[in-house]
This record gives sequence, C-alpha cells and structure tokens, in this order.
Amino acid sequence: GIVNLAIGHTGTHGDRLLSAAHVCAVPVGHRLAGKQVIVPADIEGEWFISQPPHIETRLLIDAMFAAYGVKYQPAQVESPVAATLCSLVAAGQGISLVDPVTAMEYKGQDLCFIPFEPSVPLEFSVLTPLQSRPTKLVESFLAHLREFVFTELDPRLVVNSSL
Repeated sequence: GIVNLAIGHTGTHGDRLLSAAHVCAVPVGHRLAGKQVIVPADIEGEWFISQPPHIETRLLIDAMFAAYGVKYQPAQVESPVAATLCSLVAAGQGISLVDPVTAMEYKGQDLCFIPFEPSVPLEFSVLTPLQSRPTKLVESFLAHLREFVFTELDPRLVVNSSL
C-alpha cells in the first residue's frame, strides 16, 4: 500500500516514495490567490481548516505557526483527509495546507495551490510485506509511480529527491 507517513511498523517493509512540501489551498479570488509563495504571516487572522489534533501533520503545522507567532481562526470543521480539506476550501470554509499530490488532482477546480514556506514536509511511503519480495509487476508499478510523481510534481515541492 501507499501511505503518507514515515515507516515504523514492524510487520511491514517500507520504502520512502517521496518527501514533499505542503501547499496552501485557497479559493480562486481569495486575497492570497495571486501570491507566488505564502508564508506564515500571510495566514494571520484567516479561517484555517486543519486536520484533527491527533494527526502528526497537524501538530507540525501548529508548532510552525506558534514558532512564527501566527494566530489563525480555526474553522468550524476539520478533516484527516486532504481531498476533504480541498473540498472544504473550494466551498469557502477557509484555507488549508495540503499535500501537493492531492493538490494535483484538484488543480483547476476553483482552487489555487501556492507553495508554502517554510517547508512542512510530508512523507509518502510504500508498504510491502516483510515475508516476501514485491513481484515484478509491483516493482514495475512503483518505478512508474516514482517517475510519474517526479515528472508531474512541481520540483519546488520535492523536499528530498534522492530516490
């Protein structure tokens, strides 16, 4: 399977697929939509749609905002799913930080995705069983997936491309 977390489970073998930086999702026409890069100060006072507090990414994002002294308005909704965050942003519920892989799927759907600095990286890993090697088909698929991601993803959003 493909997961968006670093690997630490003892029953599986994990290979890092990608470490990518979050992007800021804003509705088309939003005051931040024309920016080339969004920084923490830009989020001050905005309605911000977060992941739930038990998600590690939420903790990293909250810590980053706190380090910069940024206070945002918590939106009335949260979601652990980036696609849902994108839908909520498109519906005008606020802005959010989402992974760039999900953003590729929502591009052009009344949303703008703008690089965010400082980078808040998210790890994507591939899980395979410890007891057996991946089949040739799986290996071929993973090679294609890596090539696709690095071809399609904005290079500014790849945190470490040593794969």
